[in-house]
Amino acid sequence: MARKPTKPSPKLPSFFKVLLGDDFPRQLCLPPAFMVHYNGPSHCKCALRGPTGKWWTVGLEEREDGFYFHEGWRRFLTDHSLKVGYFLVFDHQGGSKFDVTIYHPMGCDMRRSIGNSVRPGKRPATAAAVEETSTGSIVFRSEHPCFMGILGKNQYRMNIPKELAVA
Repeated sequence: MARKPTKPSPKLPSFFKVLLGDDFPRQLCLPPAFMVHYNGPSHCKCALRGPTGKWWTVGLEEREDGFYFHEGWRRFLTDHSLKVGYFLVFDHQGGSKFDVTIYHPMGCDMRRSIGNSVRPGKRPATAAAVEETSTGSIVFRSEHPCFMGILGKNQYRMNIPKELAVA
């Protein structure tokens, strides 16, 4: 018996932005070509889902020169420690919802490298994934295989544990 051909699901539009310039910490201009396909309201609160699965509310505003994420945008940047050079992919989920994939300037997908985003003196980006112990040290848990290491003299090389490589 022949299989029925499946109808492809319509792909919702997406766009990417590289965080550059002095203006991105205050607001983010959405590409005009994307806005042609956008079916949500032009002045509204948008929901951005970051790599941890948490949602952020960000205002969308139409101005003479385009559409901008503004109110709440700075909080999204701060909570993800985003700076110049990060590459963000916004996948429109319909209405005013977006999934945001974040790439580090070195090319790593932040969904895959959350466990490695710990910097000296800072907590990991996923506060829900850590807990304070009685000694004050940080315990990290992840559903993805990961490891933590300290860079030595050669900051361009790190050994990956064999168990992780095999996994």
